[in-house]
Amino acid sequence: MGKRFDEQVDILLDEAEEKRMCFTAYNDASRKDLKRRLKEGSVASPLPGLYTRPAYWKQLDERDQALHKIRGLQQIHQLWIFCGATAALAQGLSVSRNLYEPYTIADEHGTRGLLGGVVSTRHTTGDR
Repeated sequence: MGKRFDEQVDILLDEAEEKRMCFTAYNDASRKDLKRRLKEGSVASPLPGLYTRPAYWKQLDERDQALHKIRGLQQIHQLWIFCGATAALAQGLSVSRNLYEPYTIADEHGTRGLLGGVVSTRHTTGDR
């Protein structure tokens, strides 16, 4: 990875912060660079595939951290439909801190236990 590529990833991390979301790798080269940065400690990974700068992450409260993760997950899983307390949180409604996680999504399968329990409930959207 060259200096120019590092600068490009830095710009994209800046943009993610401006959008108040975790950064998601956009190709294999960026994933490799982010894994290197993670080992060095210059980025943090609050969930698999989501990245942020440690100093930026630490200054966020729990609600903002949850929202950053939700927005990042939406970038990775564009077909997910967040529901329940997760959707309420994303819409700016008041949600009890103990409902920030696990995230809930609706899909046609109703599967449970995604991302090591971070998305532990999936509600079905269709008739079964």
